[in-house]
Amino acid sequence: MFRIDIQQDGASDWTDRIAGYPNLSLLQCGEYGDAKAAVDGWRVERGLIASDTGEPAPFQALIRNLPGLGGGLVWLNRAPLLAADADGPALDGVLGALRRHYVDGQGFYLRVAPALPSLDPASPAPAPTGFDPAGAAGWASAALDLAPDADALRASLRRNWRSHLNKSERADLAVASGAEGQPFDDFLAGFRRFIGDQGIATSVTPGLIGELQARLPAGRKLQAYVAERDGEPLAGVLIARYGPTAEYLAAYSSHPGRKLGAGQNLLWRAIVDAKAAGARRFDMGGMDPDQTPEGIFKFKDGVRPVPYRLMAEVEASNGGWLSRLVRWRVRRARAGN
Repeated sequence: MFRIDIQQDGASDWTDRIAGYPNLSLLQCGEYGDAKAAVDGWRVERGLIASDTGEPAPFQALIRNLPGLGGGLVWLNRAPLLAADADGPALDGVLGALRRHYVDGQGFYLRVAPALPSLDPASPAPAPTGFDPAGAAGWASAALDLAPDADALRASLRRNWRSHLNKSERADLAVASGAEGQPFDDFLAGFRRFIGDQGIATSVTPGLIGELQARLPAGRKLQAYVAERDGEPLAGVLIARYGPTAEYLAAYSSHPGRKLGAGQNLLWRAIVDAKAAGARRFDMGGMDPDQTPEGIFKFKDGVRPVPYRLMAEVEASNGGWLSRLVRWRVRRARAGN
């Protein structure tokens, strides 16, 4: 029998607790949850789904209560985290425990994006017992194995991408990097200006980035890379670190920067630095052939990462009108992303 034990870990302790789990993402790290709570008004709940056998499955849930009415939304994004040796029935067990705790016990609408690879993205598996398909495909991205040495990684770059990198290294670019001070401040200013000028809607807002950075400990702060020429901002890249993974979190570029290969220059530096710092994997932070804009997809694909897709999202509710209302609003919001 699976049971839920709600934990009172602080953000850093929680992140340390889950660091060794496969398929870990930034979204399950404690500092990210607290930043979302501070910026977007979520309530954060962290728990372990335990059984008599096997490792517990940790999860960080974002919760919105319906004021004065009870219930609301519980959202688990890329969770719960299962141990590497967990089998198929383990997923049914942990999801069943979540349903009993949040849906049957408290009347919430529960939505889960499981942190497990999709076995066949072209033919999604049936939803677990007690859940329905939520109408959203699983998270898709790609990751680069950092085990080869830097020369081998560079040799594996796509030819056109490597050509842009070579061009950028011959150009007179001023490049700076760091987690604090001018590089980070310059990235945040450039990113804010870029998404404002382009009218880009993103969940990774400048406000969330700033709040997250303030909460991360020194060894895991976001690393900013910025390039300019003659005082003109050209491009910026922001990298997150968690467990064995470095992740391409946010970026911006100008037309002159793209012509000069500034984005290739910064991303390559970030990859080399991540490897030198001990990261074993570099995640491209989202590469969906159906949703990622073509130019961004091709840019990320230039480093030849290996694509992956996680299981499709599932949902559970008690069928009441409040739960149906929350479900409708969530589906409408997700469709707009």
